[in-house]
Amino acid sequence: MNSLNLRKNEGIAMGWNFDISAAHRGRTITVLETDKDGKLRERQEFRHDHVILASKCGKVSRSYWIPDEQRWCMFSKNEQPKAWQPWPEWPEDAVATLHAESSEFTRLMEAQNV
Repeated sequence: MNSLNLRKNEGIAMGWNFDISAAHRGRTITVLETDKDGKLRERQEFRHDHVILASKCGKVSRSYWIPDEQRWCMFSKNEQPKAWQPWPEWPEDAVATLHAESSEFTRLMEAQNV
């Protein structure tokens, strides 16, 4: 049992991951912009990855990592989530990913007799 009173297999079956250090936090990307003089400028920007977090008090919320404050949105710096799940992606994006991984796409289509 863990702090949510779930057996490990029950939590995994529901899609929860109890390793908070593995939660998707986001990434830094390079953005190209045209400034007021028409020159191309490059800058770094942090893009959040949204996740679903479970708190110790039983609340579940959509959240993201705030790097400047070293904490999760909806949580204080001294409070850590108990479990997390990735935020679902748009179905068309998921299909595009499956096409890119054609062997997995083929396997799933065969399993559904499509």
